Parts: sequence; C-alpha cells; structure tokens
Amino acid sequence: MSDYTVTGNLTMLTASKQLAAFVWPEGASELTLNLGQLGEVDSAAVSVLLHWQRIARTRKARLEIKDMPIALAELIRLYGVQSLLPAGV
Repeated sequence: MSDYTVTGNLTMLTASKQLAAFVWPEGASELTLNLGQLGEVDSAAVSVLLHWQRIARTRKARLEIKDMPIALAELIRLYGVQSLLPAGV
C-alpha cells in the first residue's frame, strides 16, 4: 500500500494545483490519502476527492482516506456523497 499526504488548502483556488501535483504511484493497487495536514477546504475538495476515487476505480485499485477534517466530512454529508468516498463519513 502507498500513502499520499495532501497538504495546504483544497479550495477552488488550489484544486487545479492539487490535481496537478497528484500522481498515482506506479503499480499501486491500494492508496491511502492522508488528509490530516489539510488546511482550508470548500466544495472543490469534494470534487477533487471524487476525481481521485474515479482514478482508483479506473485502475481497479482501492482508495482509503484517513484523518479527514471535520469541515470536509460535513461537506461530503451535505452533498450526499458519503457512499462514494471511502472515509467512513
């Protein structure tokens, strides 16, 4: 299993930078996204996580999310996409 730590903010202003920085580890069938160091989040963070989940599904891989900020978990619940993101929110 590989780990990827997301740092900084994950907002409309930073989403494209975060997406560009992310590279799925070659050959990884499982990836843990560590969100414990995230700063500010907004609705764009939900979109980015859904995009990374689509990448995992395309690769027939497993994505795990850990240390999700409360604000992000609340947004995921607000948008009703808990079943699409493996974070136990």
